[in-house]
Amino acid sequence: MVKKENQEKEESQEKKEERSKKKKKKLFSSKFLLFYGGILIAILIGSYLLVERILVPSVSTKENSPGSFNENNFKTIIYPFEPIIVNLAGTGAKRYLRVTISLELDNSKVGEEIEKLSPRLIDSLITLLSSKTLSEIEDTKGKVNLRKEIITQLNAELSTGRIINVYFTEFIIQ
Repeated sequence: MVKKENQEKEESQEKKEERSKKKKKKLFSSKFLLFYGGILIAILIGSYLLVERILVPSVSTKENSPGSFNENNFKTIIYPFEPIIVNLAGTGAKRYLRVTISLELDNSKVGEEIEKLSPRLIDSLITLLSSKTLSEIEDTKGKVNLRKEIITQLNAELSTGRIINVYFTEFIIQ
């Protein structure tokens, strides 16, 4: 009886050992390696795309801020305008806007062209600014929209380059 019990114990131990060997073999089987290898490759590709598409452009945008060197290794050109004062639309000439802007240009030739076209560009700015109501420009969203409109309107009149950005250095509504 004791021998039978010992034999049964040995057999159950052998079966346990065989099972653990099978499990180890499964861990290193080709299906297992292909599955988890594929997952690893997908994670690596996703990480690369995250860095390449999101993080790198945000860092390079900070490097291209006004007055800094950009990827073409030249200093950005800022062209300041004199202050412009206009009456706001819809206020019966009771409210006015005093704005001073500076233009960020993509090359120095644009600055020369702006110098020549200055009366036309200032007239265009006055027309645009005086068409705005107080509610259109008093919040941040309105100022961002106004900035975009100024860029679009002035770029339409330029031929040697373009305006990259508009900076408000003074924005007073009275």
